[in-house]
Amino acid sequence: MPFDWDDVTAYGTALEGVALSMHYRRPALKAHGQFLAGTGHESEEAFVLALPLDLVEMAKEVRPDIFYQTRHYEGWASVLVRYAADFADVTDWIDRAHATALTKKPKKPPRTQVRTCSSRSS
Repeated sequence: MPFDWDDVTAYGTALEGVALSMHYRRPALKAHGQFLAGTGHESEEAFVLALPLDLVEMAKEVRPDIFYQTRHYEGWASVLVRYAADFADVTDWIDRAHATALTKKPKKPPRTQVRTCSSRSS
């Protein structure tokens, strides 16, 4: 049964430490600040899922009908997941991506720069 980004966000935000966020100005899911999934460049037909490179290759080999990469994603720890797939076949992979994100050190929030004005003497 096909699914969409709303299904991904509903499933993902129910996982520990996952929040809706932005990644490269696009909607994304992050686990403790680590990118987990996002709408990506092919947002009409697929979403991007962050997986270790070995799992990216395994996913593409095992289920090429679901997982693929365009030239933009080749060599990166991300795979595209087709919305036309059955969502039940995708949730296990989201869980794997989530488990991987939780093993990474949480990202610190960006530091804000404090700018001071110095008075110039005339």
